[in-house]
Amino acid sequence: MKTWSLVLAFFSLFMAQAVFAGTVSNCVSRPDVSDGNGGFITGFDCNFYHEATVYPFNLTSFITAGGASLGENELVPGYVVWTNNASDVTNQTLLAPGSIMDVLDFDANLGGFASSQVYVDWPGGPAIPSVATMEAAGYLVLPYNASGVEVFNPGDGNHTFTVDDNLPTVPEPSTLLLVFAGGLGTLIVRRRRC
Repeated sequence: MKTWSLVLAFFSLFMAQAVFAGTVSNCVSRPDVSDGNGGFITGFDCNFYHEATVYPFNLTSFITAGGASLGENELVPGYVVWTNNASDVTNQTLLAPGSIMDVLDFDANLGGFASSQVYVDWPGGPAIPSVATMEAAGYLVLPYNASGVEVFNPGDGNHTFTVDDNLPTVPEPSTLLLVFAGGLGTLIVRRRRC
């Protein structure tokens, strides 16, 4: 019976990790805004981190929240580039590719001029697209924030996209669950011994 308790405790630890393992990058919906024609425009705020396995990040559920039309709310493809080269920011150019720090890539996954997903690229992470690729699709150059937290607000008042170079240092819920499950498993084994 002692062996069964140990197996149960270890199994619960592995299952807890498998069930609650996840990512930090996410979006949060805002209240909808009327489009004046019986439909509505969805709003949402996204926080993205340097997590290579997350991208492409699918925005469809936020774009169509509450039954909103994808066609009315889809995003325009293109790139948002953060660089620490002030000349590129001032001139809206990409002449210093080595200075690019983060890139939001809204690809044309819906075909033509429509996007419902985003990639985040950074040095040492997923490959930053070539300058020629970004120039062909269209881009906006913004100054890189030394704190590693960049915010892109398209100016429509309905969306913000934040790229944070630093993953949060607080324990993830799965870590806390593992500690709880481990304690519970230990309690079960100790009770069986008594």
